[in-house]
Amino acid sequence: MTMRHRTKWLVAGLGVLVSTPMGEELKAQQTAPTKTQTAPAQTSPKPRPGEILLSGTVVSIDVGRAELVLQATSFTLPNGRSAALAQPKKKVVLIRDTTTISPQGKNDKLTLGDLKVGDAVTASGRDLGAGNDLTAREIVLVTVRSAAQSSATGKDNTLEVTAMNPATPATLKIGEKFAITIRYNNASPNPVSIGAFLSTTGEWLGGFKANAPSPYATGSGDIEGWFKIDRPVAVDKIQVNMVDSKTGETLLTKELPVQLNWAGPVVTKE
Repeated sequence: MTMRHRTKWLVAGLGVLVSTPMGEELKAQQTAPTKTQTAPAQTSPKPRPGEILLSGTVVSIDVGRAELVLQATSFTLPNGRSAALAQPKKKVVLIRDTTTISPQGKNDKLTLGDLKVGDAVTASGRDLGAGNDLTAREIVLVTVRSAAQSSATGKDNTLEVTAMNPATPATLKIGEKFAITIRYNNASPNPVSIGAFLSTTGEWLGGFKANAPSPYATGSGDIEGWFKIDRPVAVDKIQVNMVDSKTGETLLTKELPVQLNWAGPVVTKE
């Protein structure tokens, strides 16, 4: 029987997941992750001068024509500035012999045939403007796949963001909380930890506060969490990870482009 839970979860910056009572406040430290939480690569892919980096989801693949169609949701420029698109846009991405395709944070080499419709990827190449195809210099696979399945659920591991409060784009006061709700399915036999990392101009952010962690057993449910930042900063991306609590393996990753700017007056009381 599939179990559904509604509980709290931890949002962790480059930091240590600590087992603490539910609801106790945690501060993410810029230290090495523990076995139960695998940090993303320390830097995101960056476009070279004259290039643009598009982030989005693969909607079609044509191996014979050596191209894919990307549903782009955000872009990054060589100066590090990132922004979400007002509306997702489809872009034809051309793959050449010089194009490299690899998983995020790894040196493994992939081919176009290794990608799947629905994969989250970034594609970097020379910026020829709207309406023109993008010839990719580099494609990075952001989705982390797992073969883990459970006979109890018969479903894959899933992560789906169902709500953000306040909705992005948003300007928050210094110290104000940002909340996120995720619907998950844990199809693996082991408990999992679910946490998130914040990115600002292509760098993963540490030193923010979040609610405490809790393991999630096989089954599905809705989990809620929050984080807040006590200094002026703009966040342009959230990466949510599902990690096997026993093995430390990252089972699933989901990235969301956001526009969150902590810049208002300091919150003195909540």
